[in-house]
Amino acid sequence: CLAGTGRKVVTWADEDSADKLDKKTIAAFEKTMCGSAGAVSRMSRLIGDVWSPVSNGFLIKETSSAMLDINIVVLSVDDKTAWGGYFYAGNSYLKSSLPLSNEALVFFVNANVLAKNLPYTLSLLIHELTHMVYWHERSVLNNAPKHDTWLNEMVAEMSEDILSPALVRNLEGDGPYQPSLSNRLPAYLNTGGGFSLLEWAEIEKASPYYSMASSFGAYLSRQYGLGIYKGIMKDCFKITDGWTCLDTVIKKNGGQGVYEAFNQFGLTVFGLSNASAPSSRFSFPTRVD
Repeated sequence: CLAGTGRKVVTWADEDSADKLDKKTIAAFEKTMCGSAGAVSRMSRLIGDVWSPVSNGFLIKETSSAMLDINIVVLSVDDKTAWGGYFYAGNSYLKSSLPLSNEALVFFVNANVLAKNLPYTLSLLIHELTHMVYWHERSVLNNAPKHDTWLNEMVAEMSEDILSPALVRNLEGDGPYQPSLSNRLPAYLNTGGGFSLLEWAEIEKASPYYSMASSFGAYLSRQYGLGIYKGIMKDCFKITDGWTCLDTVIKKNGGQGVYEAFNQFGLTVFGLSNASAPSSRFSFPTRVD
């Protein structure tokens, strides 16, 4: 299908997972990703594109008249595989630089996850697309150091929170899919806390960390607006430390800084505040931004 940016989105499946991509699923992939209202177009307007003509001799090439496709690959993997999807920046390199590269803009989706939960998977497409954009905007275009894992993942979770409700229906089909407030926030509350956002766990044990990052990102978006989401991408090219980056962006958008915001977030969650209460520093207020 064709994204609103003029770039094609192509979905692939290995032969063992091809049966999971029926017409309904493919149509859902297209609706989520493509057209002027799809995730690719929306994200390009918010934080950036997945690729551009670049002069780096180690990387794959495109021109303004021949844009590279975005490839989604559905893979049949072991039932115990911990990841639902992943993006690997190494596939953006030429084989002459990295022999195992696929030389493509590509991310991968676990076919077992797709079979169990389509809305979760559609939101996952948005998550992995964010990693692709983040790599291009930060590392390729601006030669900025890689950010901390927790901040990289929080931005991707924020994309899900911001874009999924507009593009994905919930499992029951009677409303928007809201992964942060409906899924991640209750899951974080159930952990009881007691672990560090900054010390991200290995993938097999990372679920609570995703829940914390998603919930904190959702809190920041509702308190300070899209300036936080955009600022992490646009205002931190010269800031290597993720905590310092977030502190800078929160202050730029009217807050007192990341320490105060994280304390208020914790009190909101574990103080069992009314998540839909009128705007205060101890709620997740409804916001149009």
